[in-house]
Amino acid sequence: MKKRIITIILALTMTLAFLSGCGKKVKDIDIEKVKEDIISSCELEEMRDATEDEISILYDFGEIEYENMVLSISQNPVIADQITIIEAKSEDDVDEIKEVVQQQLESRKSTFDGYAPDEVAKYDGAEVKVNGKYVFAVVCNDNNEAEKVFDNAFKE
Repeated sequence: MKKRIITIILALTMTLAFLSGCGKKVKDIDIEKVKEDIISSCELEEMRDATEDEISILYDFGEIEYENMVLSISQNPVIADQITIIEAKSEDDVDEIKEVVQQQLESRKSTFDGYAPDEVAKYDGAEVKVNGKYVFAVVCNDNNEAEKVFDNAFKE
């Protein structure tokens, strides 16, 4: 009887160990470095980090909390270039953050349509991406290249 109980306990322990190892663990990334790599790779000029006030104006997070955020925008207000990388507190918050970022992109596209229509085309290739607890969006002339830099950050 004792051997049977020990065998069952060992089997359960091994099963739990196996199942816990199957969860997809997304690598933590340095979002500042990713931002700098995108600026360099996409040859974005005159970018600057947005202030907390600008972030609160551009994004309506309400009660949604996040761990860390990078928002880099063009110093020239008629240039639409923008890099947004947000690290959510947990993966449970990602969908809400993604929705807020999507709304911001649509709002900003509408704004640029009114006074800098040449910049609106940059939004056509822009999409919000998620990898684990990271939400990413970029607006520039080469959105595909910026997305590759973001994706590669998880492979390094």
